[in-house]
Amino acid sequence: MNAVRFFRKVYEGDLSRLAMPPGRRDLARYLRNRALQPIGARFARQHADPHQPVVLIVGPPRSGSTLLHTLVARYLDVTWVPNALASWWMSPAWAMSRRYGRCPSVDGLDELVFDRGRTRGPNSPHEFGWFWRLYLGAPATDEMTPEEIARADWVGLAREIHGLAGLAGRPVVLKNPNAVDFQTRPLAEHLPSVRFVRVRRSLPHVVHSILRARREVHGDVSRWWSVVPANAASWSVLDPVEQVVRQVRAIEAALDAAEAALPPGTLYTMTYEDLAADPDRALRDLASAAGLAVRGGADLAALRLEIRNADLDDHPDHARVQRALGGRPA
Repeated sequence: MNAVRFFRKVYEGDLSRLAMPPGRRDLARYLRNRALQPIGARFARQHADPHQPVVLIVGPPRSGSTLLHTLVARYLDVTWVPNALASWWMSPAWAMSRRYGRCPSVDGLDELVFDRGRTRGPNSPHEFGWFWRLYLGAPATDEMTPEEIARADWVGLAREIHGLAGLAGRPVVLKNPNAVDFQTRPLAEHLPSVRFVRVRRSLPHVVHSILRARREVHGDVSRWWSVVPANAASWSVLDPVEQVVRQVRAIEAALDAAEAALPPGTLYTMTYEDLAADPDRALRDLASAAGLAVRGGADLAALRLEIRNADLDDHPDHARVQRALGGRPA
């Protein structure tokens, strides 16, 4: 993918940058990555271990997936892509070896404070969006067509992920709902040791949280935010609440279909509510299902979280949300 096409795609979510050419810093990063990509590819091939589990967290935005991503990195014996590696999306395994040796340290993980999928601290998990855009190409929406799936560089994507796992000598956990939610089946084909972990949360709370993100990011609840299903453009004339409900339902339907189509044991489902209520039990159950080991068991047993599902009865949009959801219970 050339630089113009790449930056057009990665800037889509930032309207203030979309109308401008790439900044000097971003362009310098791109050129540096492109120059080092052959070295990084050789390094990843040398270290690749396709037998290590690859854990991909899936689910709608605002479902608790960032919380889970961070807790898995902290308490299970895995490696992950930290914020400090976000600028090395074309050669992550090589860059990991230069900065960390083998794997980021859990000692550098910051507190559980997030900003719409973004974590704090250099060692905290990153969604690695530019990596996914590079290898999946520039699909028109996040729900790739068969033609777009056929053009994607699945071999390069698998090489780098397996390189990270092989370098660390342990499973790798990744999360990017835009790239992964609709592409579970081709990912399962090219990552034979993959395990998907699906996070579910009360649908009214997910819808309200996405609407709030639209207001906070764009200052306008009618502007789209996050994962884009194939039919999103045709929903532009609808009420924003209906748009978000359709967005969430499209993701959930795709994951329902994946769960039915994938081999048994490939997709494990958990809920945000269970994770927040009893993180020790939820993470141990996940570890058992995905073939992962627990580390820091005493710290995990002592962990306490707050369920952030506010009472929505008095929320001004709640009746509209419930109607759009068909009156279904939370």
